[in-house]
Amino acid sequence: MSLSSERLSQAIAFLLLFFCLIEGAWARVPTIWSEFSQNQRELLIAGKSVVAEEDVTDSAWPRVTVAYLLNCSPAEAASVFWNSELDPNYVPDCISARILSRPSLNVHVAEFRLRMPFFLPAEVYQSRVVLSRIHTGGYEINWSVNQSLYAKSCQGSVLIEPHDGKTLLISRNSVIPKGDFAGFLRFPAVLRQKESVHALVHQIMLEKAQHPELLARQQKALTLALGELEK
Repeated sequence: MSLSSERLSQAIAFLLLFFCLIEGAWARVPTIWSEFSQNQRELLIAGKSVVAEEDVTDSAWPRVTVAYLLNCSPAEAASVFWNSELDPNYVPDCISARILSRPSLNVHVAEFRLRMPFFLPAEVYQSRVVLSRIHTGGYEINWSVNQSLYAKSCQGSVLIEPHDGKTLLISRNSVIPKGDFAGFLRFPAVLRQKESVHALVHQIMLEKAQHPELLARQQKALTLALGELEK
């Protein structure tokens, strides 16, 4: 073997070793699952939700986090949430939803109309929804609300990542309400956030079990939104 061939073989061997080490390092990167306590993990594995409320500065309403472990793929879960126009079919008190614009493939601006409690006028707001991939092979969908009748601001996210052949779904939502009604509406507002995530989970599993054609169309839309080539 010539000297140049020997050096080439050594270089290839080094690169193979390097990539193996990098792959092993990525495999050891902790996912968000490691942030749950043992008791919370047991609840998730049993198919139950994990819910947390956290006080927020300058807000009468807490930040609400709801987590589920689902027997579906991350793409299936993300595709249902990404279809904002389907919200009136399953989201509690959602009267209507329509896409106003699509600034880019992975971004849409939607208008939602929600029924309010205590005979209050309906809430009409616009939300900018952004879809992205994450390094774990899952998805993150973020949204921010403007032009709201009842809120100064609202921001939230749904993190969807694979875990042991299932999908970990974590929804976080933080609202800063406006007006003297803020404290009065704290309980129904927090309850609605929890119920909305539960309804999303139910819709995902319903489509997987009974409406595979709808789920397939939504997954195709998710793929196109991310600019991915169909395989």
